[in-house]
Amino acid sequence: MKIIIIIFIYVSGLSAQIQNFDSSFTIAGHPGYHCLNPEFEKLFYTDYFEWDYFTFVYEKRNKFHSHSDIVFRKVLFENIEDEVTVAGDGFMNTEPSASHSIIAWQSDRNGNQDIYYSTYNGIVWSVPVLLQQDSADDIFPDTEEIKFPGISPCYFILFQRNNDIILNQIFENDVILDTNLTSNVAEVCSEPKIKHYKMFGFDSRIYIAYLKNVNGINRINVLNAEMNSSYNINWQTSAEINQLKSPSDINISNSSFGRIILHYNYDTLGSFKNVGFYLNNPQERIIISNEPGANTEGRGASMLQSLYHPVFNAFGWLKKINDSSKIVATDFRAEFGVRKEFYIGNSSVNSRLAMSSYFPSLSSNKYRYRLVWEQEIEGRTALKMSVYDEFLASINSSNETPEKFTLLQNFPNPFNPSTKIKFYLPVSKNITITINDMLGRKLIELTNGRY
Repeated sequence: MKIIIIIFIYVSGLSAQIQNFDSSFTIAGHPGYHCLNPEFEKLFYTDYFEWDYFTFVYEKRNKFHSHSDIVFRKVLFENIEDEVTVAGDGFMNTEPSASHSIIAWQSDRNGNQDIYYSTYNGIVWSVPVLLQQDSADDIFPDTEEIKFPGISPCYFILFQRNNDIILNQIFENDVILDTNLTSNVAEVCSEPKIKHYKMFGFDSRIYIAYLKNVNGINRINVLNAEMNSSYNINWQTSAEINQLKSPSDINISNSSFGRIILHYNYDTLGSFKNVGFYLNNPQERIIISNEPGANTEGRGASMLQSLYHPVFNAFGWLKKINDSSKIVATDFRAEFGVRKEFYIGNSSVNSRLAMSSYFPSLSSNKYRYRLVWEQEIEGRTALKMSVYDEFLASINSSNETPEKFTLLQNFPNPFNPSTKIKFYLPVSKNITITINDMLGRKLIELTNGRY
């Protein structure tokens, strides 16, 4: 494979109006409906960085709560397109989960709770497909999509059945794996989450997390498996996180290459925090939202190119303090970074949040995050949104030269067939850039000259 390295030099003149969660606006609100359970797709890893769109889904439930539709909207960098109904059969279709070209949800269409899914060919969504039909309730689906170059995508649907966690793997419309991951576990297992971690080339890893209740205390169990280019799974190690109090509301935030973070609500001395850890190193725990009050429903996304916070570049959560409920949005660049609080009601008001991954726009040299949450407006639940933009180069100053030399992460990463390496100079200097292998041996000299 021929790999082309393109070097871009920027020393001044980067200026634009940056949105820093400075406002909110309604993106879904209907007089006769409640808009509920918003979800963005997980970060979709391919060998190409720029996507045409992100998948965004939510429920559109009638005011009598007798039926609920699953709605898809295509998210572009500039805007969000109109609603497309994926499931609108007059039944209660709830708990949608999305990856790039698959949506899964639970439905009462057959008299109990079953999992349905629909796939997208870039133009239309397929007719809803019943995953399995039986007398047990299948609930809380979580989806993940994996696609290798030149191969059809492979879909995973993880869900809870009775007290067990079930994994289905779908390839070219056939279920090639249907397994009970907790068949040997006597305790109640719940809240399943799945995340794909793409390494170099065709090497991939699957992480699965769920809660296991042991004598009234939840423990977090983590499974991981390797997967080859034929989508075959080889189960590896497992880990269990055992704490004094019960974690709850586990969630895997959208993350960049190399950042796989599972986080959860945890009661520390009567004040709820959002606590997390790296899935590939469960013993490395981090405090994400560390404030007085109840800080729950955390959602975030990280970006490898960020020069600031090592965990998240944008994060949001529901904060209940005194008699108020607020949505907190922050870029987490520093202790006193960009931060905004949106009041949504008194302390009895709950909400549900969704955070998009970073959406790049190379033409404007920016990336954009979107935070969405539920909020009651005139007796109906609507969806509100706030937006955060930042330069890909992490430079916010206007018409200024850099204060110090900076070499940025190549972008995109991974890449095929080209990537960009950016560096910034406060003054004219002689610059040499080389590519080395993992042992430090020089492979090629990209440039050697004065800039």
